[in-house]
Amino acid sequence: MGERARQDLARGIESFVLVLAPFFFVFIGARAQLNFLTEPAMGVFLFGLLVVAIVCKILGGLLGAARTGMWPARFLIGVSMVPRGEVSLIIASLGFEQTHLSHHVFMILVFMIIATSVLAPFAMVPLARKHTQMIEAE
Repeated sequence: MGERARQDLARGIESFVLVLAPFFFVFIGARAQLNFLTEPAMGVFLFGLLVVAIVCKILGGLLGAARTGMWPARFLIGVSMVPRGEVSLIIASLGFEQTHLSHHVFMILVFMIIATSVLAPFAMVPLARKHTQMIEAE
């Protein structure tokens, strides 16, 4: 397959995904029963999972970008990996449907994915500004 054909296919798939993605997230949210949040252990579990998810994604980005040499660039790459939870959501959904995950664990994973998707951009903006300032100063 040539490069042009790949680009055309990617554009076609992108349109398809943009139309169907909201339905996927609504479907996931429709299965939510939020009464589990009243259990104290679930809040601790959610907080712990959030910390582990954020730290591990940043660490993965830092290690993956180790050759860039510039600390702010490596950290920005790591932080930009934090909101990448689409695949995690699909895998969690499959695990829940196949009864490998309880509803409580599934909902904790959904909340973790939502939280990392919402929180990361707030950290990315100042890091991107800092990185841009360092590049302009050189």
